[in-house]
Amino acid sequence: MTSADLWKQDEREAAVAFAELNLESFPESGSTHTLLGQVYAELGDPDRAITHLEKALEINPRNPAARRAFESLRGAN
Repeated sequence: MTSADLWKQDEREAAVAFAELNLESFPESGSTHTLLGQVYAELGDPDRAITHLEKALEINPRNPAARRAFESLRGAN
């Protein structure tokens, strides 16, 4: 099971814990930063969400999921 699987099953806090653990070993994982950005946004923590989405876009500026989530959060703030 991955953090994305946990997220899809509405296990948000477990997804965060798993993803944060993943970043300890793979700090340049754009997909993990994207997922954390999306989960933190859903959990009502836009500052953390933006931090992770910015990192995801730094790693891969063409990441469409990170771009959409980032633009959505920026529009809401």
